[in-house]
Formats: sequence, C-alpha cells, structure tokens
Amino acid sequence: MNGFLKNIMKRFIHQPGSDHPIHVRVIKMIRRNGNKYSIKDVFTFDEYSTYYPFLYHWLLSFFFFKTAINSPHLIQWAINLLKLIFFNIFLYSIKLHYSFDVLDCFLLNLVYLTFPFSYTFWNAKNTGLSARGFGLMFGQIYVYFLYHYLLGNSDLLFFFLIVSSLLVILSSMMALQFITLSAPLISITFNEPEIFLIPLISYLLFFILFNQLAKNHFIGVLNYYKNYSKYYAEIFIFKHRPNIYRDFIKDFWIQLTNQKITTINKIKYIFLNPLIELIHGFPYLIIVICVLVAKGGDYGLIETKLIASVLFVFFLTTLNPLRFLGEPQRYIEFIIPIVAVFFVIKTTLTIQFFTASVLFIFIMLISFFTKNKKDGKPDIQLLLDYLDHNFNHKDVLISNDQDFLKYCSPILNIITTDTSKLIKSKSELLFFNKSYYGCLTPESLIHLSQKYKPKVLIVNKIMYSDEEMHHVLSKINCNKIIEHNDYLLLNIIPK
Repeated sequence: MNGFLKNIMKRFIHQPGSDHPIHVRVIKMIRRNGNKYSIKDVFTFDEYSTYYPFLYHWLLSFFFFKTAINSPHLIQWAINLLKLIFFNIFLYSIKLHYSFDVLDCFLLNLVYLTFPFSYTFWNAKNTGLSARGFGLMFGQIYVYFLYHYLLGNSDLLFFFLIVSSLLVILSSMMALQFITLSAPLISITFNEPEIFLIPLISYLLFFILFNQLAKNHFIGVLNYYKNYSKYYAEIFIFKHRPNIYRDFIKDFWIQLTNQKITTINKIKYIFLNPLIELIHGFPYLIIVICVLVAKGGDYGLIETKLIASVLFVFFLTTLNPLRFLGEPQRYIEFIIPIVAVFFVIKTTLTIQFFTASVLFIFIMLISFFTKNKKDGKPDIQLLLDYLDHNFNHKDVLISNDQDFLKYCSPILNIITTDTSKLIKSKSELLFFNKSYYGCLTPESLIHLSQKYKPKVLIVNKIMYSDEEMHHVLSKINCNKIIEHNDYLLLNIIPK
C-alpha cells in the first residue's frame, strides 16, 4: 500500500532535470549561511550581482530541508495542494456572486485540475525541485485579489495586491514579469490607473525592506534582460526555433522532411510551438473564446477583459524581440482559475463532463509516453561520487559543459557564464560561448582558470575538437584523475 501511494505521489512529477541540482545548491547555501535571508554566487563563483529570488529556497532550508533533499516530489505535491486550496477559497469568496452549488464546485475543481499544460513534461515545476510552482501559486493569489478588486474597489484589497506582488518579487521572476506586463493592459482595459502602480509600489517596498538585496536584484535583472534580448536569444532561443510564426510557413515542413531528425523530435518540435501548445495546453480557453465569438456579447465581463489582457501579453511575447521574457504560454497559466470559472459559467453540463473526460485521458496518455521515454540525463554518477568524496563547497570547479556544471553545483563552487554581468559586445559573447549556448570556448576556459584558480577541471570531449583539447590541456597545468564516457576529470595543479 505504501509503495502504491508513493507511485501516486510521484505521478506527473518527472525525473529531476539539470535545474534541480541548482535548487539543491541554493538551499544548501542558505543552510550553511545560518538560514539568513542573504546569499551570493547562486549561479557562478564571483557572481556580479545576485538577482535570483530565493524565498522558496529559504523556506525549504528553514522548515523542510530533509524533505526537499530526500523527497522533492513531496514538496511539489504540497505546492500543488496549496494551489488547489487557494483556488477553492477563491471559489468560496465568489460563491454568492455566481450562486455556485456543490456540483458546480466539483466541476470547477475538475476543470482546474485537467488543464493539460499543468502537467507538461518540459516545465521545471514538474521535474524535481523548482520555484516555478511556488511562483505560480503567488501569481494566482495575486489574480484572486485582482479579480475582487475589479469587482469592487477597496483600500484593503489594494493593500493585499501590493503584498502579493511583493511576495512574487521574492519568489519568481516569471510571476513578476506576468504582473509587470499585464498591469498596464489591465489598467487601460478596466480604466483603473492605480493597477499600473502595483508593481512599482511593491518594488519600492522591496527596496525599503531589503535594501542591498533589492539593489543587486535590480542591477542583475536589468543586465540579465539586456544580455538575453541582445545576445543570448540569438544563440539560445532563436537557434532552436527561429520564429514562432515562421514555423507555420516554413520550419514545420523543414523539420518534417529532414531525414536526420527523428520522428519523436519532429513531433516534439511541432507539439511545443507556443501557438500549438496554447491549443492543446489550454483547450478550455479555446472553447471559451469560441463560445464568446459564437454568441457575441459578454465582452464587458471581468473574466473576458482579464483573459483578453493576458492573451495580449501572450501574443506580445511570441514576437521575437520579446521572446527573451520566457515561454509565452506560461503567462496564460496564471489565469487558469479565471478560465476555469468562465468555462463552467458559459458551457453546459454535458460539454463540461465530456471535455474534462477527454482531457483527463489526454493527460494520462502524455504522462505515460513522457514517463517511459529514455532518461536524457548523462551518465555522470561516477564523476559526481568522486567529487562528493574528495572535494567540498569551498573548492572551485570549471568545465566547458555548463549543463554538466549544474549537476555538480550542490557539491562544489562552479564557474560558468555570469548572466548578471552586462555583455559589452558580440566579440565578448563569442569569446565565452562556442557557437551555441552551454559550451565555453577553449580561450574562455583558459582565461577563467587563470583568473579564479579552480581546483578541478572537467572537459566534455565531444564539445571540443582534438586541436581544442590539446590547446586547453597545454595551457592549464593538470593531472588526469578519471576518464568516463565523454568526460575527462582533471586535478588542476597550482603554479
């Protein structure tokens, strides 16, 4: 029975990806710091300006450290349960407004739980430890307060909007982007100019309460956005998918006719286009839009205006200049509760049961296929075990493979690309990145080794040519410890 319950708890929480160790690293850093609400060097040793929000990690380090390390899926399920509880509190708060009965509440919960996008395999909130679900929860709480404020303005609700926005700043960059981008649109749509002030007031409050932390956050985030919009998008985002709309004209067909690409990867490329994912990830939203268009009217309702405002944010962030602001479909996720309410209000009982049943089967099928796919995690356990037994968090590791560094980050300090430091030119970008994001050039590896004097070097041989390997090993004085698969683990000898 215990094993059965454990399997149920792990359902839809996929194997931890490369982001999971980073979260373990942050939790351990806070723990070593005496649980103080202050850390630095989150992503790399000698980080220019630490900007990553860590309320999630602080809470886990303080109250749930063992659970977070040993059973991360329990943390994710606890957050999912909290989201469901807050949704039902919201339903209770609007019960009189809509006269929901017991059956309506059951259907609303069923709809809320059967949005396919909530279980997508690529989202880090479904793969081990991640602050995404935590940020989503606070983002949805902000939406609940916003809904009530739009129903009837009050100073108390405005105060709660400020507080929830501040919690978002401390919790999630994506949720903060959602509030910041949607606030002006909602202000205009509802003719409520004070909503535009919410992110500004909450950020000012952030500066007052967390002085130095807020300064670092502001500088780091500003540099991060500049770097991604001007440089990283080209080698990270656009290299994988040049244009979301061009897919339909050209790139889908190129993928389908390319014999070098596997059938699975072709399907995945099409399936994960944000416009396609809007359809299969949020079918309740598509049905609501169709009902509104077919019947005409109801465009003045709060739900309609909120959905329209966030849809506008979605379409804005599908445009190449704004794609650095994250996956567009993740903005829709914050208004899932509003879509669920509107769907139940505007459709019949038959449509509701039928749609929920079909989507439940769809979610189960997607979960089955993604659970049974071959694990993409590199075979590096031998290397991790050696590092764990021979080094500690004060020792510094360098590698050309930045994704590999994530797995090592809970054990040692790591040196990687610092996204919080402003890139001044394209030549600087190319000096550090070898044709694609995630691989340091031989020149930058040598430069960082000379600058920071790390103890350990790990080279992913498949990323370098023989000439590049020879160049690195001739400039960095080191001894080979382990050669495992494509990886070479070396001890750097100080000069």
